[in-house]
Amino acid sequence: WIAGNFIHSCEKKETINLELGDYSEQKNEVSSQVETIRENIRAFEEEIEGIKQEVHTRQMNEQKLEFGEKEINQRKVHRTSIVVDRAIKKGELFTNENLTIKRPGIGIKPKYLKKILGKKAKYDIKNELLLSWDNII
Repeated sequence: WIAGNFIHSCEKKETINLELGDYSEQKNEVSSQVETIRENIRAFEEEIEGIKQEVHTRQMNEQKLEFGEKEINQRKVHRTSIVVDRAIKKGELFTNENLTIKRPGIGIKPKYLKKILGKKAKYDIKNELLLSWDNII
């Protein structure tokens, strides 16, 4: 804002000087000075913007996110886990038909489903039980 007002006042001064007489040489000199000032101001503004970005990045890196007990419990409730959809006998393979994904998120995360499919059950597992790594051979 300040830079814009400064440029405007320089241009206004140039116009007033030119109205007083034929000063074509001075006009060219003032015009080049105004253009130089404009370029310097733009470079300065770009530098300030770069500094602002750097400060913001540093602040974000320095912030440590700490979750309270309430947030951790909410994560468990709202996330999902792999759950046995129907009873599985010892030695039976885990498939898409006998596994599903449900809440709460205190069991095995769904991202491990592909690793589990095709593996065998270590024990008899009841319906609706959260699957754990102990149940898998």
